[in-house]
Amino acid sequence: MATASINIQKASSHAFAHNDRSDKVTYLIDDPKENECNRSASEAKSLLDQYVEEAKQYRRENGLRAMKSDTVKAVEAVVNLNAGHTLKDVEHLAARIEKEFGFRAVQIAVHRDEGHVTEDGRKEKNYHAHIVMCNLKPDGTTIQRTMKPKDMTRLQDITADELMMKRGQKGSKAVRLDHRQLKAVLRDREDLEKEIDELQKENQRHEYNFREAQKKITVLEGIDAEQKKELHRLNTEINKTKDESDKSRKIQELETKIAEVAQPAFDAPDKEQIIKIGERMQRIANVTADQIIEASSIERKGVLGTKKEIDVPTLRKNIAQVLDQHNELHKESWGILKKFGEIKEKILATAKNVIESSKTALKTIFSAKEEKSLPGEKSSALEWLKSQSRPETPEE
Repeated sequence: MATASINIQKASSHAFAHNDRSDKVTYLIDDPKENECNRSASEAKSLLDQYVEEAKQYRRENGLRAMKSDTVKAVEAVVNLNAGHTLKDVEHLAARIEKEFGFRAVQIAVHRDEGHVTEDGRKEKNYHAHIVMCNLKPDGTTIQRTMKPKDMTRLQDITADELMMKRGQKGSKAVRLDHRQLKAVLRDREDLEKEIDELQKENQRHEYNFREAQKKITVLEGIDAEQKKELHRLNTEINKTKDESDKSRKIQELETKIAEVAQPAFDAPDKEQIIKIGERMQRIANVTADQIIEASSIERKGVLGTKKEIDVPTLRKNIAQVLDQHNELHKESWGILKKFGEIKEKILATAKNVIESSKTALKTIFSAKEEKSLPGEKSSALEWLKSQSRPETPEE
């Protein structure tokens, strides 16, 4: 699930054509027919020109200085979306932005055809919307340049509220890439991954030390002699390997095996976290269909008086909000259950190692006592323990 984010910048000259896909886009991963756009490029440009001309006319009629040629007349907001968001949802957001700040939307587009394809052929879509807005007030003064940091924070709050998405971290310096920057990143991604892989291998070569690895294996607790022997064998094999790529692979294998058999640390789920999830679950469980309908109803005045009607977009949003919260809690709860399961496995593995070590110790003790004891001097308790510490031989 995406985090709410909105980023406003100067609109490019081909923004309208990019948004309605009348300009050819080379990096799409899906059919543009899945997109939504409220105005074509020509219609949007015509509306923007109308707003600009009205502002110029106002300034002329009121004896104000003519608008500068380099005045930024249009800005474009790029908005993160989830898969279920529609054009109507973004139109509601645009209306709220106009009410709060004065930006008038001239074109709104929802894109569902961008993203990238993973190595296994899976499509990871970048759901987002473009809102191209007139940057002029009716008197011709610009809006964006007058916005303060608190206004930008308010804009992020409004976006999260209207789209019912999780609010991004306040004060974050993260920047959303535009489609040109994203294209460059995706193009270079494979080369970057190869370079990182080589750096990791080089780092492993410098960090690896045969004697240090031997010591690390020797002091491991909770594993038997055979497991240590196998780790020492692999470490010796690494020390003799000349091929750097093969050596890096074996170093990674050794580190993985050490991590698997090392004494586990029990990281129990946080009690406070469990309590909070329980409280949130209870709140969602108490939400009824009547409450959702009531929250989605609006009053409309007619000839015969005022009556309540269900606002369908609001109803859809409220239902989606409850479902999103339910899904989020489900994931968090499953994460906690998974952690409990991991702890159980770690406890059982540790207990098994302790039992095996105890059996080995008992065998050693009994062997020593058999050598020193005279016939008939062993206690019945010792004989019972001895019988439990060795496998039974089948009867002939």
